[in-house]
Amino acid sequence: MQVGVFIPINNNGWLISETAPQYKPSFDLNKAIAQKAEEHGLDFL
Repeated sequence: MQVGVFIPINNNGWLISETAPQYKPSFDLNKAIAQKAEEHGLDFL
């Protein structure tokens, strides 16, 4: 079995909502997620 993580690539990723907290994924955020995934031995992003 492989385990991985889906990185955010769009405004909040999953849901279109005006009440959900808003953030803009950035290169730095995705880099930090990728580094943590690698650190924890995940198989893919």
